[in-house]
Amino acid sequence: MADSYFYKKPSTSAAGIFSICFGLVTIATLVQIFLVTRKGKEKRVWVLLPFVLGGILETLGYIARICSIRSPTVLGPWIAQNLLILVAPAFFTMTYHLTINRVFSILDARKHSVLPLNWLAKVFVIADLLCFFLQGAGSGMLSRDTKSQQDAGRKVVLAGSVLQLIVFVVFIVVIAIFQIKLKKNKTTQAVDYRYQPTKWRNWKSILVVLHVSSVFMILRCLLRSYEYAQGENGHISRYEGYMYVFDATLMFLSMLAFTWQNLADYFYFMRYEARKTQDVVLEPVENYSDQKLT
Repeated sequence: MADSYFYKKPSTSAAGIFSICFGLVTIATLVQIFLVTRKGKEKRVWVLLPFVLGGILETLGYIARICSIRSPTVLGPWIAQNLLILVAPAFFTMTYHLTINRVFSILDARKHSVLPLNWLAKVFVIADLLCFFLQGAGSGMLSRDTKSQQDAGRKVVLAGSVLQLIVFVVFIVVIAIFQIKLKKNKTTQAVDYRYQPTKWRNWKSILVVLHVSSVFMILRCLLRSYEYAQGENGHISRYEGYMYVFDATLMFLSMLAFTWQNLADYFYFMRYEARKTQDVVLEPVENYSDQKLT
C-alpha cells in the first residue's frame, strides 16, 4: 500500500471485534463497582479504577486502529492506536499490584510478604508508572520526522517493555514466596476464608488469576520487546497476527478473568459479610502497623 503506515492492509473486523470485547468487559467491571458502591460502605474499590482506565484505553485504541485502517496515510489515528494499545496494560498492572496488597492484608499474612505492605504496592506502582511514561514517551517519539528521533523512540519503548518484563518476573516471585510461606505457616484467616465467598471466588482463585495474568503480561512484554528490537521493518511489525494473539487476546483474557472474580464484590464481602461469622476485624492496609488484627 503506497504511502500507508501499514505494511499490509490490516483487518478492520479484528480491530472491531476487540474494541467491542474490551468495551463490554470494561462496562461489566464498571457495573460491578457501581453495585458495590451504591451499598454506601465499601469505598476501597478504587483499586479497580486503573483496571477500568486500561480497559477504556484498549477500547479506544482499537477504535483508533479502525480509523487508521480506513485512513492509512493519516498520521494522527496511526499514532493514537499505537500509543493507546501500547500503554493500556500498564494500568492493568497497577490493579494487579494493588490487589495482591489487599489479599495479603485480608489474610493477615503481612509477615509472609517480601516487603512491608505499606511499601509493597508503592514499589510496584512506581515501577508501573515508570513503564507507562517510558512507553508513552517513546511511542510519541516514533512520530517524529527524523530517523534518529524515531530510532531513539524505539529504544525508549524497548526499555519500557523490558522494565515491565522484569517487574512481572519479580511479581510472580513475590507471589510464589508468599504462597510457600503461607502453606508452611497458615494464618487463621487463610483457613477460615478458603472458600469465601464461594468455591470459585476466593483468595486462592484470585492468586491463580494473578499468576495467569502475570504470565500473559510476560508473553506480551517479550513480543513487544522483540518487535521494537527488530525495528519498523521487522517481521513482527509487518504482520498484525502476532499483536492480536500475544497482545489483544491475552490482555482480553486477563480482563475477563478479573471480571469473573468480581473483586469489588469480593472486597466488600470480606470486609462486611465474612466477619459476621468470624472473630476478625479487617482493617484498611493503610492503617496497619505491627500489631495483630483483632
